[in-house]
Amino acid sequence: FTKSSVQDMRINLAISAAF
Repeated sequence: FTKSSVQDMRINLAISAAF
């Protein structure tokens, strides 16, 4: 994984957690 992909995963997890 690249740093960007890891950040995307964290962002997606945060969005999923928000909903």
